[in-house]
Amino acid sequence: MIPYLEFIFMLLHIIGLMIFGGGHIWFAVLTTKAKNNPGNPLPPLISGNLPAISHLMEIGILLLFISGLSRLILWSDPGIIFLPQPYGWIMLAKIILYIIIVINGIFIQKDCIPLIIGDRSKATPHDSHRAWIKFKTLAKINLLLVMVIVALGETLSLSNI
Repeated sequence: MIPYLEFIFMLLHIIGLMIFGGGHIWFAVLTTKAKNNPGNPLPPLISGNLPAISHLMEIGILLLFISGLSRLILWSDPGIIFLPQPYGWIMLAKIILYIIIVINGIFIQKDCIPLIIGDRSKATPHDSHRAWIKFKTLAKINLLLVMVIVALGETLSLSNI
């Protein structure tokens, strides 16, 4: 039974990484195309689908977190304390980075997206532009954090810690 569960959690982990990481790469390509088009700073494709993209990213990060935590519990005795070992410190670092990603996602959802796609009468063009810059910055930070989490995960899987 355990090999089947491990396979399912690994599959969910890969799907979560594809949704979250792939979504960031797709978003980076679209924003680069938007940057090269000076007439329209925010393409309708991005602005129209921004809430859906954001929710897909949430699903991806939740899949990553839940499947990773499930694999941790599946591989080891749940009562064991990992922290004194290097493995535990790496896992703690990954969990803290996930929490930072979620906090960045909350800022994106609550502060940036409403100003970018919301009612233009409530926000000045300057506010919308600042929100767009903040959105791109937070998205790049999230992608960087995911890359660090993947590197830490590879450290765990390739080492004998």
